[in-house]
Amino acid sequence: MRSKAEKLWELGLCLAVLAAVLLFFEKAHPLVILDADDWTYISQSRIALPSVRFWNPARILPELLMPWAAGLGVLLFSRLGYIPAITAMNGLVLSLFITLYIRAFFRLLTDRLRLTPGRAAPLALLFLLLHFSLFRTAPSQNTYLFWSKDVTCVYYYVIPGLLNCSLVMFLARTGLHRRFWEKKELGKKSLLLPAVYLAVFSNLFESAILACWCGLELLNALLRLGKKRLAPRDFWREQSFSLVLVLLWLLSALFEGLGGRGSIPSSLSFGAALGESVRQGAGFFGGIYLLVWMLILGAGALLLLTVLRKKPGEEQRQPLRELLLPLLLMGLLLLLFELLLCARVDPSYARRSDVMFGVCFALLALTGLALGLLLKRWERLLLLLPLVLLILYSATDTRSRTFRDSNEMLLPAELCTELDQTLVDQVLEAQARGESRVTLHVPDYGGGDNWPHALYLGDRMAASLFKHGLTRELMQIEILPDPALNKQFGLPGGADA
Repeated sequence: MRSKAEKLWELGLCLAVLAAVLLFFEKAHPLVILDADDWTYISQSRIALPSVRFWNPARILPELLMPWAAGLGVLLFSRLGYIPAITAMNGLVLSLFITLYIRAFFRLLTDRLRLTPGRAAPLALLFLLLHFSLFRTAPSQNTYLFWSKDVTCVYYYVIPGLLNCSLVMFLARTGLHRRFWEKKELGKKSLLLPAVYLAVFSNLFESAILACWCGLELLNALLRLGKKRLAPRDFWREQSFSLVLVLLWLLSALFEGLGGRGSIPSSLSFGAALGESVRQGAGFFGGIYLLVWMLILGAGALLLLTVLRKKPGEEQRQPLRELLLPLLLMGLLLLLFELLLCARVDPSYARRSDVMFGVCFALLALTGLALGLLLKRWERLLLLLPLVLLILYSATDTRSRTFRDSNEMLLPAELCTELDQTLVDQVLEAQARGESRVTLHVPDYGGGDNWPHALYLGDRMAASLFKHGLTRELMQIEILPDPALNKQFGLPGGADA
């Protein structure tokens, strides 16, 4: 039974994390919709079942959550204006997922490593800061681990990554999946089931995190079964949930392969694509901030020296055997899978932080857990934690806009909001004149499909405005790239393209 003091520490940590990330995503770097994909998925929902009829057959979580969040944002924050209302809800949704993710790591430290809340809370904050300082290698426009190239990808990659990693930490802490069929803790299990379902049917890059963890548990149980250290009856009772989850994940992979996106042929042979994927992946890890590498390698080396110098007791061996080793194997297995999948989809994906979220999680979680074990061995290391937190925080604050905003144009969020409002105003002004057709002037990006304000944006924007109640009917919108808008907003393209 947890004490009142432990619960207060947890509540205080969660409130502090939520306040910090809300400030970041609502004020410093808001998540503003911009491109054609964003305008599509803020209104286009689906049934919560995989189907090859969809472009993304098995990406249920993002294609439910994004339109739900946008619709709820318009209802709750309508006084802010249409675009700011959706932006506010995007920030709130991501902040809640991050808070649950950090809470899961905090509980892993207190429940599995038996750290006191006073020691676990600073380590949880360090874990959070590492997500922002991981790629801080320039004065401005750095990516961070919660960044993605547009709002759609935040819902498609970052949020599924957070959910899958949170579930891994939850299962590692509670082992609830091993006693899933028992007639106990039915309330928790009833919540676990939809969370696991949505995690598996989210995005193959991210759902592989949970699948790898459960797959490794299955493999370990099979080895114990083969050595007769586990009875067949106990194997099925403990591992049937993990087996079903892995099979469900394979089913999701099959659906994705049969869908519209999965059927696109690659322009490279698989061997050439894999080589390029490995090269891009090497560039990704080479871009990690040197200070962070020093902390990661230092924590790992110190823990290794501690283990080699003095044979650990059972209290130390258990987290090494049941947490750190599986996390290390999961990270390596994930890295291999991500590189192979990138080779099939697009080798350049291997350089994206949102795609490599699970591998980075394994790396940072190993670092945090190693530091936790070192704190148990040498309690005076706690004296250094505030200084390390101060240094890491200072590394994420520069004279420039340290971090990128979540759009491909790398535009400040304020400019994105102003541009969006200009487009919406054109449609509303046409409606006020009694017109049902409008020629929408958008920035000119010089040929092709005019991404990010693509030539097919019209129908998608019309559907979103109609669904959210801004227009009385489904407007017919024709897209016209206009260099004048490039000049007005200081955008590249147009005559310069």
